Amino acid sequence: MSNPGSEMKRSSWSELLDAATNDHQGKDTTVEALGTDIGDQVLAEHMALVSLTYDRKDDAVIVSVDKGRGGTPAAVRHIIEHPEQVLVDAVPPEIPLTVEIVGADGATTIVTVHQTRKDDE
Repeated sequence: MSNPGSEMKRSSWSELLDAATNDHQGKDTTVEALGTDIGDQVLAEHMALVSLTYDRKDDAVIVSVDKGRGGTPAAVRHIIEHPEQVLVDAVPPEIPLTVEIVGADGATTIVTVHQTRKDDE
């Protein structure tokens, strides 16, 4: 994240991520993974947000995006097990929204939700 976000308390992760899903489902989303063992990778670019969720039982944040426009289905589901931090630079429904999730292994996932889908421009 270019500007450090606010760290959210674990007790608010489910509510925050559910609100982000409700407010931004279908919007243009980029998902990036950063880590010393994997380098920096773009996992999804200009795909529709399906959901951002925190599963308390499995202690995991799940990011789901989809191509969202006819043709061959293409979906990405990225799971961050045992997250240690969730940081946000805006609170839903603000846009752009950037959520940074730091896993137990130190790898960071950055989810950026943009104003509109690229194909809507």
